[in-house]
Amino acid sequence: MDFYRSIALDLELSEPQATDSLKELAYHRLEDKIVRLEFKPGIFVTERELAESISIGRTPVREAIQHLATAGLLSVLPRRGIKVSEVDALSVLRLLEVSRSLDTSVARAAASRATSMQRHEFSRLAEEFDSVSSSNDSVAQIRLDSEFNNLCMLAMGTNTQGKCAV
Repeated sequence: MDFYRSIALDLELSEPQATDSLKELAYHRLEDKIVRLEFKPGIFVTERELAESISIGRTPVREAIQHLATAGLLSVLPRRGIKVSEVDALSVLRLLEVSRSLDTSVARAAASRATSMQRHEFSRLAEEFDSVSSSNDSVAQIRLDSEFNNLCMLAMGTNTQGKCAV
């Protein structure tokens, strides 16, 4: 996690005060459940099952499903339902190869535009990365990576919902 530590050395930030809409909340909760494999890759789920699993109404969940499909986490198949996407190792490796080269550019741009509160948050995330990097807690590592990406987009003045690919 030296990459994150090096980006955070010049930064000091505090926790963001996020007020998510129900659609954003549904997106993040469903994304978390998919990443944690609470919905197994390849299974079919219904909109109702997804809504009940996160205790949010069907309208925001329907909107979140569209964003999750765009992000590649779900596939909406007409007359068949909603399928949790399966992980393709080769695609993941290709994505990592491309995103690694983008990470440095995005992080530098974010660092140059970050507020003092955001810089403090980058430092906090770097400390958390250090503490979980030696563990096998891949869920925590994915969560922190997602927080880092969202913070970069926020610092750059970019809407973060479903758009972070770095």
